[in-house]
Amino acid sequence: FYKREYLNAIETFQFIGGRYGKKEIRFDAFLWMLRTYNEMAYVSESQNMIDFLGNDPQFPKRLKGDFYASCANLDLMTNNEEKAIDDLTKSIIFTKKRLVRARYIFILAQLYQKQGNDKKAKELYEKVISMNPPYELGFNAEINNALLSDVNSKNGSVSKKKLIKMSKDIKNVDYLDQIYYALAGISLREGNRDEAIDYLHKSTKASKSNVNQKAISFLKLGKIYFDIPEYKKAQQYYDSTVVFLGKDHPDYTVILAKRNNLTKLIRNLNIIAYEDSLQRVAGLSDVQRNALVDSLIQKEKDDKLAEKKKQQEDKNKMQNSNF
Repeated sequence: FYKREYLNAIETFQFIGGRYGKKEIRFDAFLWMLRTYNEMAYVSESQNMIDFLGNDPQFPKRLKGDFYASCANLDLMTNNEEKAIDDLTKSIIFTKKRLVRARYIFILAQLYQKQGNDKKAKELYEKVISMNPPYELGFNAEINNALLSDVNSKNGSVSKKKLIKMSKDIKNVDYLDQIYYALAGISLREGNRDEAIDYLHKSTKASKSNVNQKAISFLKLGKIYFDIPEYKKAQQYYDSTVVFLGKDHPDYTVILAKRNNLTKLIRNLNIIAYEDSLQRVAGLSDVQRNALVDSLIQKEKDDKLAEKKKQQEDKNKMQNSNF
């Protein structure tokens, strides 16, 4: 199973189930068969195994936590979130290991959050935090919990301060992109769009290895500018999103289509702007036209001079640093 040689795994589990058909270990083998079928995405075989195990009165209580977790896994594979919530809730009841329970509670919180039940999701995230989970799990529970806080309440203010404090903790240097993204979400709910944009820029710059978060932050920027609307900036951020977004993302096709449509729109807007500027120049007198050309030439010279000066300053800084 762990080597992903699933057919060999099933054959072995079937042998154990048959050879030791009157011993409790057969249920362990059949449960592993269910996990294997899930990994292979053999939905009908998984469902048959669930029916078989679920209807056996001798199925041991010690395995019920893993059994319902496997059921929830199949539910999510078949996009049945309501049943996944029910099965995961049962799994948590029967799961004894604290860290495994914390993980299941976190997933359950995510499902409630996805359904828009923020109150229940927040309650579960807080439960995860109180269980002293592994650092990364606790960190993500803190992030999601902060995002669900009411910005107008005392808890909302506390959550924002906590995130700012987390951003200054050296332990979280690898998670800064997620912290800034969460802060941007709070700023948007506060109605502070400029602050949200600033946090999202920080998020994209802080993302080093987490390209998925970089893509999500660029996407949020794209949506903000699209809603303003500033289509040119929106197109740039959607373009950056497509560069970093994995093709397995569920909304990849929709995001790609929107980027392509924005690209066409900007191309046409540029053509219109170009034609308008030509018409304006054509409508000028010879004196006005020459003055415009002279000003453009002077601006080009000034820009080149400024760029050359900046390069020299950067070179001097580097030399001083090396010295």
